[in-house]
Amino acid sequence: MQIVAVSTPGQRQLDIDSDGMIVDEHYTRYPTPYIIRQFGPTGKVVALTFDDGPDPKYTPRILQILRDNGVNGTFFVIGNRAAQYRGLFAKRGRKAMTSATIPSLTRISR
Repeated sequence: MQIVAVSTPGQRQLDIDSDGMIVDEHYTRYPTPYIIRQFGPTGKVVALTFDDGPDPKYTPRILQILRDNGVNGTFFVIGNRAAQYRGLFAKRGRKAMTSATIPSLTRISR
């Protein structure tokens, strides 16, 4: 993926009469969107993601199934679990991205 152009804000000119009422509005500069060029497969693609691991029981099984079928997966792991089970990805030559510890939403007060 390549960002070709970043978005820019527009700018408007307001004409106001002596009573403070807007009588005309026009853009002096139009806003522009991001322009992103995408590379890669053009057919139907599915992204497999696995969250909140690693899990010593399921992660090795999932990795083996993916390997056996030549499929990639993305694992989003929790920091303290990644530290506890750091060998689950390293010994398989896989890379994992680690997030901070995720608090339980049921225990957060308003």
